[in-house]
Amino acid sequence: MKKLNYCWIICAACTLVQLSVSGMLTDSFTVFQPYILSENGFTNTQLSLLIEIRTVMAFAALFGVIWFYDRLGYRRGLAAGAAVTAAAFLVFSLADSFAAYCAAFALAGVGYTLAGAVPCSLIIMKWFRNRSGLALGIMASGTGINNIVLSPLFTKLIIATSIQTGFMVQAVFNALVAVLLYFVIGTPEEKGCEPYTAPGFTAKVPKIGSWRMSRGQLMIMMAAALLLGGYVNVGFGYLTTMYSLEGFAPMLIAAGMSVIGAALIAGKCLFGIVSDRRGAMLANTLFYGASAVGLALCCFSGGGSVRMFAAMLFLGLGMSMTSVSLPIWSADLSGSDYPAVLNKLQMANMAGNLVFNMLPGPIADRFGSYVPVYMIFTVICVLSFAMVQYIYFARKKSAAKT
Repeated sequence: MKKLNYCWIICAACTLVQLSVSGMLTDSFTVFQPYILSENGFTNTQLSLLIEIRTVMAFAALFGVIWFYDRLGYRRGLAAGAAVTAAAFLVFSLADSFAAYCAAFALAGVGYTLAGAVPCSLIIMKWFRNRSGLALGIMASGTGINNIVLSPLFTKLIIATSIQTGFMVQAVFNALVAVLLYFVIGTPEEKGCEPYTAPGFTAKVPKIGSWRMSRGQLMIMMAAALLLGGYVNVGFGYLTTMYSLEGFAPMLIAAGMSVIGAALIAGKCLFGIVSDRRGAMLANTLFYGASAVGLALCCFSGGGSVRMFAAMLFLGLGMSMTSVSLPIWSADLSGSDYPAVLNKLQMANMAGNLVFNMLPGPIADRFGSYVPVYMIFTVICVLSFAMVQYIYFARKKSAAKT
């Protein structure tokens, strides 16, 4: 194997991390949530509190994630993050009380950040001088693969055995991933390779590498990322619970999650390709638009499974942007301060979870439905889009003057 091709091994390894850590802790994890409620007698508010605990811990870990990787490096750091995730699923498999679930969700939050989007995006940018948007999209598609393959498999496994068995399988899988990462991951310098450079590749809309947001513009982008994190991460997390309350069969919902997974894979790669070729402004318009359509479909009644599948298709396409957009926005708007800006946007995105996580449960308990929640999320989606495009218009205006 030529050393030049090792960048794609790194991309594949980071995709696996997204599948096993981010995907299992958030995406396919949603199929476990109705069983956590029913088997333990928890209320929707208690479920919101548990997810809030995971989000708080993930957010807190962001304050130290750059330091963590400066000290351990990418090889040991990513392996450690996957190992923490494996430990979290082990605690889930043994949990028999609300307090035990609190501990499991807390540990899951730490693993989510330590092996999450920030370190994976940073190492991808080290390995790809060109087509970084495509590489980031491929990496982020791991969560979509998780939905297509693992959501229905875990649903069948839980029905056939138990929720504890499903958690134990996830623990073993993440432990194996941790071992693999320890031997595979490294920087170009550590592996004796050159970063990827595509022969003859020229983006149609080149990046303005010297342009950097002002402090006020950075605050607007952080607010937009916060709102994005709210409607994407929180809105996605309650889809299975919402459709369970509407009376859809578990396997039908799992099929819908597979639709989301396929749309996530396509969407994340397409967002990267469009950003590489035509710029992030167009990608933002397309994918925020898909999100708004999907969220709006969640607000209507009737239509049966057709409406559910249509909503999940558009949501998968639109929500795919959250893990790809932040590193691309950071590269476009940070000048030479990419790691710091990426971490700030990721923190703001996670803060959106903190702000909105406790919204769905109490509203569902009060109104007996999650529909009012998705009405709010539709408005939030439009507002976030307006903020992001405002900054990109400022960037475009600045480029026109030079």
